[in-house]
Amino acid sequence: MNGRQGPRILITRLSHIGDCLLTLPLAVELRRQYPDCYLAWLSEPASVPLLSLHPAIDEVLTVPRKWLFKWRVVKSLRATLREKRFDMTIDPQGLLKSAAAAYVSGARLRVGFQGEHGREGSAWLNNRLVAPRSTHLVDRTLELLGLIPLPKTLGSVDLGLPLCTKAEERLSPFLSNLSEKYFVLNPGGNWPSKRWDPRNYGTLAEMVRQEMGWIPLVTWGGDEESQMADEIIAASCGAATKAPATSLRELAVLLAGAECFIGGDTGPLHLAEASGTRCIALHGPTRPEDSGVYGRQHLSIQRHYQKGTRRQRRTGANLAMQTIAVADVFEKVQLVASQRSAPSRPVLANRPRVA
Repeated sequence: MNGRQGPRILITRLSHIGDCLLTLPLAVELRRQYPDCYLAWLSEPASVPLLSLHPAIDEVLTVPRKWLFKWRVVKSLRATLREKRFDMTIDPQGLLKSAAAAYVSGARLRVGFQGEHGREGSAWLNNRLVAPRSTHLVDRTLELLGLIPLPKTLGSVDLGLPLCTKAEERLSPFLSNLSEKYFVLNPGGNWPSKRWDPRNYGTLAEMVRQEMGWIPLVTWGGDEESQMADEIIAASCGAATKAPATSLRELAVLLAGAECFIGGDTGPLHLAEASGTRCIALHGPTRPEDSGVYGRQHLSIQRHYQKGTRRQRRTGANLAMQTIAVADVFEKVQLVASQRSAPSRPVLANRPRVA
């Protein structure tokens, strides 16, 4: 066990990097309310490199994907969690897998959602249920603690994610070769229906380079997104630059130094938000008021909402994103540029660091 004397709390937000990042205010608030609590977070592997940086979290526990269908893994997880002797669990994901993890932990108090956000029978496994009144993921997650936070129009929330100094060192040679300010274009998306056309990104890159002098830097992950980055560079007539392959921690450093981030509703968008960078979010099959960037400093564009079930929107045609014009996005970039008063980015210098 550890030296903390407060309550022992487990957060069961297992998957989706962006949603895990938007759940960080819950950890921050728990640490504020219970400064001497032992706070653990159970996550699938993808989000672990980021969650393990956060100062509010004492320990990140890992569980493989589809763990609930592997009896040996269930037994092992049960033993691991019960050894931690949790007093309570908080399930902000509201799925069977997250509620089942809370249940097998042995915690007597298991907080979760009821109604549409308590899905897949999770409300049967959690025993203190909250009916959220808020729409945005950040707000309704904080409601699990009985909180109704200030409207985001009154300010922003700091997700509290530090930068990794080792990742900064690894990226330093690349960043030092960038002679001018840069902004980030991220064409990827786990749903094809969330992706904006690479040709649009290319046209936008050329316009911003000519108008503001900023270097368009295209980030990517995996072979498919690497090809999309190449298409953007070709469509930009060479104005854009391809970012190097990065880990999540390195990507956070790269995003933190950008003038702004432009991309769809996916993990890198919320990583840019968590890194203190101003975002221009492009929405089609998801709504910005549900899971978009949080706070008035960020900008969102949605010309059409692609309705349907989650599965229908995930697998549907890329119709809603096609309604966003290059001119729509360029107008937002001009707004960001007009509001930048400092010659450098003090937000980058002031970000907390960990080794």
